[in-house]
Amino acid sequence: MARALTALWASLLCFASLIALLVVFLQVLWGIDGWLFYETVRETVSDVGARVVIVLVIGGVVGTGAFLLTLPYVFWRSTDLKTRTAGVARAALAITLLIGLCGICGLMIRWAMTIGLFDLRNKTYILSWAGLSLLLVVVFSVGYVFAPKYFVPSNDLMRASSGRGARRLILLAAVGGLLAAFSNPLPGGMTGLQLQTARRKLRKGKNVILVTFDALSMEDTSLNGYHLPTTPNIDALARKSASFTNFYASSTFTTPCVVSILTGRYPSNTHVYHYGGRLRGEGSSQTLPNVLRAGGYYTAASVANPGAHPACLGFGAEFDLLPDPPIKDFATREATGIFHSGALANDAGFFGRIVPYILENLGPREFGQTHSSHPPNMSFEQAEGLLDKLQGPFFLWVHVYAPHFPYLPEPPYLKKFLPTDEFRTHADFANIFDQKGYTYSASVQPVIDRARLRYDEWVAQADGAFGQFLATLERTGHSKDTAIIVSADHGESFAGGYVGHGGSRQLRPIIHVPLVVHVPGMTEAHQISTVADETRVAPTILEIAGMEQPPWMDGRSLCALMRGESELEPARAFTQYFEGNNAFKPIHSGTVGVIEGEHQYVIDVGSGVGSLYDLDEANEQRNDLSVQKPDVAADLRAVIQRRFPDVFPGRG
Repeated sequence: MARALTALWASLLCFASLIALLVVFLQVLWGIDGWLFYETVRETVSDVGARVVIVLVIGGVVGTGAFLLTLPYVFWRSTDLKTRTAGVARAALAITLLIGLCGICGLMIRWAMTIGLFDLRNKTYILSWAGLSLLLVVVFSVGYVFAPKYFVPSNDLMRASSGRGARRLILLAAVGGLLAAFSNPLPGGMTGLQLQTARRKLRKGKNVILVTFDALSMEDTSLNGYHLPTTPNIDALARKSASFTNFYASSTFTTPCVVSILTGRYPSNTHVYHYGGRLRGEGSSQTLPNVLRAGGYYTAASVANPGAHPACLGFGAEFDLLPDPPIKDFATREATGIFHSGALANDAGFFGRIVPYILENLGPREFGQTHSSHPPNMSFEQAEGLLDKLQGPFFLWVHVYAPHFPYLPEPPYLKKFLPTDEFRTHADFANIFDQKGYTYSASVQPVIDRARLRYDEWVAQADGAFGQFLATLERTGHSKDTAIIVSADHGESFAGGYVGHGGSRQLRPIIHVPLVVHVPGMTEAHQISTVADETRVAPTILEIAGMEQPPWMDGRSLCALMRGESELEPARAFTQYFEGNNAFKPIHSGTVGVIEGEHQYVIDVGSGVGSLYDLDEANEQRNDLSVQKPDVAADLRAVIQRRFPDVFPGRG
């Protein structure tokens, strides 16, 4: 009896692990081309190994659970134990094969969509995959009952799938996965003695708190004169701070932007072009937290977006305190916390979110998520906990996921600007997009305008959480001798036929972000209209901290402007989008743009074609002025090519 039960448990464990490995195989097959754009082969192997470890653990738990659930059936008639265990094992293998076929169906549909064989909306894809899978289930079930000899696995196949060879294969995969997952060590930092020496030397200094909101467009802030009161707390801080009205992001989405903020370098220099990309080699130490820490500062970060988390970006070792992202979704938090690697972070939460994702698309009203997994208050609460552990002087970075999509505000912000029940779930937005990307037709602009109001409510909730954080700083005395800097990684578009952010189009609402700098002692508002970009944040923080700017930073400090001094160099802001490029090869596609004065000029790297826009009309970019203003276009084109000779070789 013991032998039969052991064989059954081994079979169920093997089948569950095979299903789990199939999931990894499909996932890797779908995404590995993209990973190789921003990871070395060794790092990719490490990420695949991490997935193998996770799914094998899940497979082991599921297999053992299935074994325990089948025991009542197996012992129903003890005299027929061997036959019943064999029947359960056959059924388990049939289910394994069925799931495998369903997964392959889904992969084939996605592949056909990718190569342009046909276009499907998201919901149609889900329904197609579910329909094919249901058909397979029906055929398999009917065949299993009425033609068992064609559908029930043979004894030879059963022995092969549950024998020593299969179990050894699973064990080998587990060991290999463990070795790969932990073969990529995190970058090292300073020694303890070096840190202690630096901190003894620096006994006093201004604390610095940098708060960045994810996808907060300057265009939708009341700080910028927006018609709705979206940011009253940021506005209140600005009344005793320097606020920059023409401040722009260095790219169009999170990862390259936050890396520019924390390094003072453009994406073409950091080689971080992708979500999940990371600094490597010497670049991993060329960061703001590294310089501050070497100068005696304590460093900490509360980062809600896995794609912006320092541990995923390659410089987590530069923070004394670096907790996992403050996320309600357990699977996302755990996956990011255990395996701090780019590709895994890119798909963090896959296992925890795939079922809710399918349900939400099948029935958005019944299953749609109406509460955010990344509420802004959680980021600030985690930051407050870090403050209690920090010794001064310190640098604290708080990256808040809100108001990033999906826009899921809660009362009292919900229905503050849009009183209807529209746009309450992620899936509610899907039907307003065209079939490719986040574009939309001009005829649905009124719908987009209403969706924007839900975004504005989400902005207001993020601002409200920030206001509570400021109140806590004041109450606990942390605001004393503390500089507070507020900005965003990028913005959000609701015009020009494009919703959201990312992509090669450098629409003004996507790259126009707020920047408010409060230094202890400031009591009045200083509004500065000089054009600047995110590479200037790190040098500004270093000057506030009383430290020298290292030569590898591209930007320069904004403190001179805050003191009322004029700059000798022309005021410009550069934005780069290179997501389609391999981080290890020369740049061949994407866009590079510059904003100077009243104009924006953008070059398509692949074709070499440039476009000139009036900055006031750059929210839609419908009117190219290159023909009307050829001299301006030529001058700005030359500015870009001289500034980035590596992107435009031979044209500088």
